[in-house]
Amino acid sequence: MVEKTSTTTVSARLPDDYHRLFTSQSRPSHSSFATVEPWCMTALKAALHFERMAMSLLHPTTMSEVPKVIEHYLDPCTRLRFRPVCPDDRSRFALGFTQLSNESRYCRCFASRKELTGKELDMLCNVDGTSHVAIVVVSIDEYGQESDSIGGARFIRINPKTEDAELAFLIVDGWQQRNVGRLLLQHILDVAQAQGVRSLRSYLLPGNQKARKLLHSVSRETGWAITFDQEGAWLNVPARRMEPLTRAIGPLSLHGHMTVG
Repeated sequence: MVEKTSTTTVSARLPDDYHRLFTSQSRPSHSSFATVEPWCMTALKAALHFERMAMSLLHPTTMSEVPKVIEHYLDPCTRLRFRPVCPDDRSRFALGFTQLSNESRYCRCFASRKELTGKELDMLCNVDGTSHVAIVVVSIDEYGQESDSIGGARFIRINPKTEDAELAFLIVDGWQQRNVGRLLLQHILDVAQAQGVRSLRSYLLPGNQKARKLLHSVSRETGWAITFDQEGAWLNVPARRMEPLTRAIGPLSLHGHMTVG
């Protein structure tokens, strides 16, 4: 077991703004979210709504493709829950972002940031499960209640006419190097493949070697082909469906996992 550290960074950047949902030709800038003038925000939200409706029709989601709730023991005393993001996670995300190290926030946003705006929190927490899929990891206390936020991963379909999506992920500093990122990415890749995504683009800073190493390791385990460039990585779906992380259905066992919902 590798000791906890506050200096390593395993994070990938989420798309800049609502525009990133409408074009696959956009490229990352050195700010987290592009500035959107107030007068056009209503139009953008309307466009986003209809875009998601169109994507839902073109990419119907069955119950078997919806992200499942999975619980996993890292060790006899450390129980984690992987579940879909919901609107109630807004305060959890806001607090969790402020608790990240400066390095993690920079790798996550490509800029120095202290907190998330209300519009950014809306985008992160209001997902439809089809065009925008997000999973959060939380620890479970001795009473079976959700406790600390550990990280999350999401993919956003860029264009309803293609099978491509953008991937972003983040593990908080104190939980890095503990196998959480590997489990999280395995889960989100399995959901993406089940929903018909064939290619995932993850934007990474050139110096974010921790995230690149993690993606490379997970690609070997899952069969997703990976190609790196200066802007990040491309992952392409394996030729055959790999055994999903949710394969173990039964009593929750130590160092194991199960589907709980």
